[in-house]
Amino acid sequence: MSTNRKSFDLGYKIIHWLMATLVLLMFFGIVGFAQAITDEERTVMLVGHSSLGTLISIFVTIRIYKRFIKKDAVPEQNISNIQRRASFAVQYAIYILLVVIPFSGYLAANFHELPVLVFGNFNINGGREFNQALFENLRSIHQLGIYSLMGLLVLHIGAALLHGIVRRDGVLGSMTRFKKPI
Repeated sequence: MSTNRKSFDLGYKIIHWLMATLVLLMFFGIVGFAQAITDEERTVMLVGHSSLGTLISIFVTIRIYKRFIKKDAVPEQNISNIQRRASFAVQYAIYILLVVIPFSGYLAANFHELPVLVFGNFNINGGREFNQALFENLRSIHQLGIYSLMGLLVLHIGAALLHGIVRRDGVLGSMTRFKKPI
């Protein structure tokens, strides 16, 4: 739903920036996983990774509810039809990946050889038997989703900077301004 609003509502902005922060932390986790050598180090990484993934999943659910079920108003942007279509394609692909990535991660965790303790307390894999082939396939889907998300976020951030720095058309401000426009 569009209106003559100049900016997203505060709820959208808070969820957007919380998710951006959590996703960025997850990307840094790639380095942590690469450096984790022992099972103990990997278990600690899995606690952080699965906990952040759970938080992201909660925020994605809220964001999907606000956008597609409740249909909160979004600002009307003065952009061309091709830009609008490209924007929607990237946004929808990001939404899809933000569902697929945690879901595939959860499924992979179910067949991981180590315990995957969300918030240090809830074992996702519930003691299931380690299945190397299934784990590797699910982890591959998870990783492909992550790398695809990285690429889409580069496009998303690039477009935001184009609108904010070059075009100065208010598109970037619709998600970054936290004061009501005068």
